[in-house]
Amino acid sequence: MDAESNRKRRYSDEEVRALLKRAAELENEGRMLPASEDGPTLTDLESIASEAGIHPLALREAARELDADSKEVPVASSSSRREASSRTIS
Repeated sequence: MDAESNRKRRYSDEEVRALLKRAAELENEGRMLPASEDGPTLTDLESIASEAGIHPLALREAARELDADSKEVPVASSSSRREASSRTIS
């Protein structure tokens, strides 16, 4: 198949999952160029999401949630809470 035919080929949902999974594996194995240290912008991600059939408003909401989650104070682990509750004040 030539490059032009590959660009027009349609992939099934199962093939898309397999392709994206394998691409992520290749990237994690270091076979690809390293990602930009700056990372994509929200506009870049909106474009990617749109191409994947995800509405940009949904992506913006997900970004707001991610930003809100990163600003929350971390909750102590359950082991830390158990240790604190097992201590008694003399």
